[in-house]
Amino acid sequence: MSDSDAPSILQHLNAVYTLACTLVGPDQARTLTTRVFQRAATVPPRDRPANRTLWLMECTLKAYSDHNASEHAEPDLRAHAAQALVQDTLPAAWAACSPRDRTLLAARLGLDLSSEALASLVDLSAEDLETAVRSARSSLRASLRDMLVGPQRMLVDTAFPDAQLDDSIRTFLRESYGTPPSALRKQVAQTVQTERTPSAQTRTQRTARRRRQWLKTGGVIAGLLLLLVLAWSVRTLWPSPSEPESETTDLLTFSVQHVGAEQTLLDTASPDSVQAFWTREQEASLSVPRIDRADLEGLAALPIDADPIPVLRYRDVDARAPLYVFVYSYAQLDRLEPNAKLPRAIRQTLDSEDTFVEQSVGERSVLLWRVRDHVYVAVFAPAARDTRPQRIEP
Repeated sequence: MSDSDAPSILQHLNAVYTLACTLVGPDQARTLTTRVFQRAATVPPRDRPANRTLWLMECTLKAYSDHNASEHAEPDLRAHAAQALVQDTLPAAWAACSPRDRTLLAARLGLDLSSEALASLVDLSAEDLETAVRSARSSLRASLRDMLVGPQRMLVDTAFPDAQLDDSIRTFLRESYGTPPSALRKQVAQTVQTERTPSAQTRTQRTARRRRQWLKTGGVIAGLLLLLVLAWSVRTLWPSPSEPESETTDLLTFSVQHVGAEQTLLDTASPDSVQAFWTREQEASLSVPRIDRADLEGLAALPIDADPIPVLRYRDVDARAPLYVFVYSYAQLDRLEPNAKLPRAIRQTLDSEDTFVEQSVGERSVLLWRVRDHVYVAVFAPAARDTRPQRIEP
C-alpha cells in the first residue's frame, strides 16, 4: 500500500473496528481488524471497489469466516458482557453478604492468606476451610443473581466461571479497599506515636505512682487489720444477740459472677465503632483500653437498670479464652451499693488515676483502674497466666 493511498483506507478504520467488535467482542477485535487491513493492503488501489466502506465490511466478514470461529464467536462476547454486569453489580452484592462470608473472601482473595492462617483466623479446621470458602463464593454469586433479571442471570451463570469471579473480587477489593486515604494514614501514625510510645518521663511517673500506690495500700490494709482485731475483741467481751447481717458482695465478686450474663450490643474489632455506638445510644463517653495480646471482639451491656453497664469483650490470645472489662461510672457504683460495694481501700487507691489494683476472685484474676469518672474492672479467664497491669494501656 502506497503512502498516498494509506489515508484512503484508514479513514474506514472506525467502521471496520465497530463491525469486528460486533462479531468477536473488544478483546479479539484488535486481531481481526489488523487481519482485515493486512489483506486489504495486498489489493492494488486500482483493483479496489469504488465503495471502499462496503468493500472493507465484506473483507471483515470474510476474515471472520476464514478464521476459526470458535476463537471469536459468542463465548468471548458473552464473557465480556458478563464481566461488565458483574463489575457494575458486585459492590451491592458484596454488601449483601454476611460479615463472615466477606471475611473469608477478602482474606483468601484480597489478602492472600495461607490456608493455615485463614483457618486460624475464622476458627475452622483445615478440612472445613475450603468448604466454607466455596460456600462464601456461592453466597456472593447468589446475591449477584438476585440483583439481575432473567437474561442477565443466564449470561452470568453460563459465561462467568468462578475463576473470573475471583479475579473480579480481587480487582474490586484492590480498587475499593486496597489503599487507606492519606488523611487516615497520617491520623493513625500520629495516634500510634502519641498513644503507644510513652516517653521516658511518663514511664518514670507511672513507676513512682505505682510504688506510692502499694505503700498506701499496705498502710490501709494494716489499719484495717488493726480495726478488725479491736472489733473482734470488743465483740468477744460484750456479746449481744442480734440477727445475722445480710451478706453483701463486693464489686469484684459482682463482676465475676456476671461474666456471661451480658447482652451483646455490637460485634466489632474497632474501638472507634464501640465509642461511636455507645455515644449514640447512651449519650455518654466510653474509653476503650488497649490490651496487649488481646483482641477486641465487641461491646455488650449488663441491663441492671435503666442505665446499663457497658462490658467490653476481648479474646485473650495466650489463654485462648474470653476477657471481659466492666466499665462502671461512680453514679452506678453508688446505686449498686451495698449489694456490690467497691472496697474503701481500693476506692482510695483509685483516687490516683492511671494506677492499677490487682486482686483475685476464686480462680480468676481481676485488675482495676480508673479513667476520669469510670472504674474499669478486667476479669481474666481462669486459664490466663499473664495478668500484669503492664499489658493494659487505658
